Amino acid sequence: MRLPNPNVIHPTAKNIAAHFQSPLNKGTKKPKKKFVQEKPIGASLSCLVFLFSNVITAKAINIINIMINFAINKAFNNFFNFSGRSNRSEFWYFFLFIFLASFLTHVIDTYILGYHPDETGLVSGVFLTITFIPQLSIIVRRLHDVGKSGWWFLLSFTVIGLIPLIVWYCSMSEPRKNKFGNIPKMLSHF
Repeated sequence: MRLPNPNVIHPTAKNIAAHFQSPLNKGTKKPKKKFVQEKPIGASLSCLVFLFSNVITAKAINIINIMINFAINKAFNNFFNFSGRSNRSEFWYFFLFIFLASFLTHVIDTYILGYHPDETGLVSGVFLTITFIPQLSIIVRRLHDVGKSGWWFLLSFTVIGLIPLIVWYCSMSEPRKNKFGNIPKMLSHF
């Protein structure tokens, strides 16, 4: 195998250098202005945008934290309540909590307790056991919110049945009282 000579500039490198008017390529024209001064407004504006984006991010994280706490409290307060309705945000924020906590328990089981990554460890098993009934009850209440019976959850045992369930989980609440109860209260109503 022949190694390239380090003293020879490759033709592609010459083209790139010529494009950017680099001193690597002899014979390039020097730019008329050596330095284009940036307006001071641009730097201060970018600083303000950076600071404002961090404030927005902090507010967004705070709002998400409040919503997740609201969903967790409401789900665990209605532990065995399979009647009534759950709105869309309550449902999805609770399952966001379940997803994040399951990931955390899996990391604890795998990297701290030494379980194989394909196994359900002790911490994950305890967490899934504790949250199984609240997950089931919030699924049933969410189906009630869109006007369906909780028994429609049995569609999840078929692969094709997951499609209408996901559509129902994502759909808007019925805007009026239905046979399963009143319109569920949102965080802004408390």
